[in-house]
Amino acid sequence: MTRLGRARARLADGEGARLLTWVWVLAWGEHAIGEGRDVVVQLTVAAAVLLVVAWEVTQDRWRSGGAWAGTLLVAGSVALGGGEHLRESSYLLGWGVAVLVLALPGRRAAASVTVGVLAAAAVWAGQDPAQLPALLLGAVAQLLVVCLLQQLVRTTRRLRRSQEELAQTEVDGERGRLAGELNTLIGRTLAQTAAQASRARTRVGVDDPEVQGHLAEVESLVARGRDQLARLSFEPVVDDLATEVRSTQTLCTRLGVAVNLSVDDVDAAVQPVFALLLREAVTNMLKHAAPTRCTVVTRQQDGAALLSITNDGVPAGPTPARAGSGSGQARWRSQLDPLGGTLEAGPLPGGRYRVLARVPLPVSVPEDGRDTRLRRSAHA
Repeated sequence: MTRLGRARARLADGEGARLLTWVWVLAWGEHAIGEGRDVVVQLTVAAAVLLVVAWEVTQDRWRSGGAWAGTLLVAGSVALGGGEHLRESSYLLGWGVAVLVLALPGRRAAASVTVGVLAAAAVWAGQDPAQLPALLLGAVAQLLVVCLLQQLVRTTRRLRRSQEELAQTEVDGERGRLAGELNTLIGRTLAQTAAQASRARTRVGVDDPEVQGHLAEVESLVARGRDQLARLSFEPVVDDLATEVRSTQTLCTRLGVAVNLSVDDVDAAVQPVFALLLREAVTNMLKHAAPTRCTVVTRQQDGAALLSITNDGVPAGPTPARAGSGSGQARWRSQLDPLGGTLEAGPLPGGRYRVLARVPLPVSVPEDGRDTRLRRSAHA
């Protein structure tokens, strides 16, 4: 990758907003140091600037450091606020409050910020009242800029991770599609080879045991190859419904889609198929809709196991993903059929879409003994 490419990648990963945070703090710190006449104040502001930058650099690895950094910055603001250094004090207060808000959970951050602001206000109260509005605005400006830039860093990183996950989903889908096509083509060839070998055995006389043995070996090799091809092309990916539910919640949360989960235990025999349907339905939702809300329901009632995935944000007009005869839904039905299950998938009023699977209980075992575990089918 070229230098320009690396620079673009770093900017896409939030490095631009990080640099802006440093520039903002350094610029205002340099301004305060340049106008200050007290060496102690200059050193205090310089130390505060270094502390903010050090916290920003290490926050991903040393999360507990934010509480200490924010506390020290607020304490420095209170210490400077008793003299003629109210403006510098407001800078430190804004930085300290920003660090506390970003580093601590909601309630702890609120409590820490309240204590810090009250302490600074108590110190400032004895100063010139005409300066207080400007000081408060200065502190709020420092707070908002640092918070907004750091939130931009985090949002950019989450978006980058989500893009990578979606890209990987697309890659998995393409691999699954190619695996299916290869299985069809090569499997057909192997089946024809096996049929030819079987016909050849019937035409070769019994007095030629060596040829009979060779043909029998060919049949055995072809059958073994077909089994190995099936395992390679359709090997299990995940047979844990709980894992798919967690993945759905994580992915939707990162993409800003509100998730409503009502997940009850269902029969273990239907969980692999439900996991497949959930994964592919969510993938289709993110590819073909602009959802703001998704509801996932699993339960057992009226002698059946049910899975329902409903989302909003469905565009007007038909899409391939919503066509009833689509290859994705055909695969879903092929997984439900051995269990005696049914599938309903289609639009609902209000720009919504629902996938509803129903499997009667107890689950019937396929007569041909086929394995009904979840099979690779990520290319909905």
